Amino acid sequence: MADVSDAKLRIVGVLRDSAMDGYRLMSRTGLDENTLSTTLLELQSIVGVKGELSAKKVGEAYLYVRPEARDMADLMLASRQYQS
Repeated sequence: MADVSDAKLRIVGVLRDSAMDGYRLMSRTGLDENTLSTTLLELQSIVGVKGELSAKKVGEAYLYVRPEARDMADLMLASRQYQS
């Protein structure tokens, strides 16, 4: 998992602890709407979304780690910690 981007790790790390709306996720990760929207599109197998992922609407979306993907999220986060 060496190719996992910092933005992906930030998103999964925050959402692994708690589901939240996109505005709060942007605040906690320091990502802007465009980066958040683009990165979430790449994480659809791990992150569930209720709402739209367009840059203009991503703040209003409800985001969470999919229950069936929790192990993958943990693996991503452990991989980062292992490489540090």
